[in-house]
Amino acid sequence: MSGGQKQRVMIAMALATEPEFLIGRRTDDGARRHDPAQILDLLKDLQREHRMGLLLITHDLAVVSGMAHRVALMYAGQIIEVATGRRVLRAGRCILTRAP
Repeated sequence: MSGGQKQRVMIAMALATEPEFLIGRRTDDGARRHDPAQILDLLKDLQREHRMGLLLITHDLAVVSGMAHRVALMYAGQIIEVATGRRVLRAGRCILTRAP
């Protein structure tokens, strides 16, 4: 199975339990070779269709800008800012561009 197919199987397994909330994370493994936008679009559609909460854990600001209604910025395991996705991307703390 391709990385994208494996992701879809895992999503289907998670949805089989009819969760109210789904948690996922972006990885840097071989699945990135496939079109990650397709998986994100699938998650958006499933979230709407099943009326469930969705928490994505990522460092990819492109994903944040396309998916998030609310964003929590973390640094060293602590939440340092919570705001709308648009606000964080426009005026987030400088921690976003600084390496630890």
